[in-house]
Amino acid sequence: MNDFFSNYHNTIPSERLDLLTDLLSCGDKISFWIYSQNLRLISTNSAFLVQNTIFEHSGCLAYMGKHFKSEKSPIILSSSFGLMWAAAKIENLGESENTINYIVIGPVLSANLPMETLQKAVNDFGIVLSWRKGFIEMMQNIPIVSSQTFFQYSLMLHFCATGEKLGKTEISFQENNEIKEQYKKRSTASNTDSDRTATYRNEQEILNNVRTGNLNYASSLERAHQISNGIRVFASSPLQQAIISTTSFTSLCVRAAIEGGLSPETAYSVGDSYIQSIVDCKSITDVRSVNHAMYDDFIHRVHNHKHSKKYSAPIQSCVEYIELHLEDDITLEKLSKRLGYTTYYLSHKFKKETGSTMKNYIKNLRLEKAKTLLLSSDYSISKIADMLHFCSSSYFSSEFNAKEGMLPQEFRNQKQRL
Repeated sequence: MNDFFSNYHNTIPSERLDLLTDLLSCGDKISFWIYSQNLRLISTNSAFLVQNTIFEHSGCLAYMGKHFKSEKSPIILSSSFGLMWAAAKIENLGESENTINYIVIGPVLSANLPMETLQKAVNDFGIVLSWRKGFIEMMQNIPIVSSQTFFQYSLMLHFCATGEKLGKTEISFQENNEIKEQYKKRSTASNTDSDRTATYRNEQEILNNVRTGNLNYASSLERAHQISNGIRVFASSPLQQAIISTTSFTSLCVRAAIEGGLSPETAYSVGDSYIQSIVDCKSITDVRSVNHAMYDDFIHRVHNHKHSKKYSAPIQSCVEYIELHLEDDITLEKLSKRLGYTTYYLSHKFKKETGSTMKNYIKNLRLEKAKTLLLSSDYSISKIADMLHFCSSSYFSSEFNAKEGMLPQEFRNQKQRL
């Protein structure tokens, strides 16, 4: 077949296609396939014809034929095992006129296949026992190419076949009808779930903890565990589901940390490190441990960014205690005793460094906390006022209105409509 491919290939008039074939045989060593309009394999430079069987049995071959009946754009095709091919349509290939052929490159992978996936492929394709080892070795030697790079290859393939230059947005992708049907079913099922609104509110609360560097986040996480188990994905295993959910949550925390003042360089670097740790986890317990460490780390980094350079050690300690105990009864006397200062000295030093009396500082932090509770819970106004130690709901409403320009219920109604 290789000799036939060489002879056939030499008749192709397009120097661009010649060059692309040579380039793809370097480095990644991506295979090149030519199919007739009736989807018969004409030639290939691959030593593994079983890859054509995979291409056919995965439904990619038939989908390619269907696509090019009505479309001219290059297409990315993929199998359930993560294999990808790129295909382009070419006319008048070789010495024949008025002919249509399909040029295919691949397969490639965007990441190494785990052994359990390879074993599943062996079973699904009915590989005989005597060739199973060879099949697995063949699959393990399929080139690893990033999706973005392979998309670029597909545009190059189309250009070499047609002379037309396209952008990435003009690439077509194989639709998986089975996945679409599963999505429809899951979407219908999820519409009957009782309270996605509560999940959203709680998500905003736990992300707001990152934005503000709120060290008093334990109650938020507790509510989160009661409301949601994470992103609802149908992964191959509970571990895989935990990894997907936690990776997505880490990305949200990265953005929240940037909004809180952490530099994008630091936030993305920290996030990437944790995501790699999450992907490497071997158990759900490990995933949860990394998730908690990541969340705590981002909150402390934002907190330190907001406060560490502003205050002396005693006042910093005082501020952190206040933030951690907003739902407790905080008094100047209690803080003074804790730090070993007189109430006069601490009060004077606190105002000098923060620019606010301790009473007003505590009140403003509690009003900020109230905003989070208004959006993330169904607590009544009086309940929130009581939780945050305002002497009455009317006093709480008055102070909230003075700070935000609207009453607590108006704030809740307005923000929840957004």
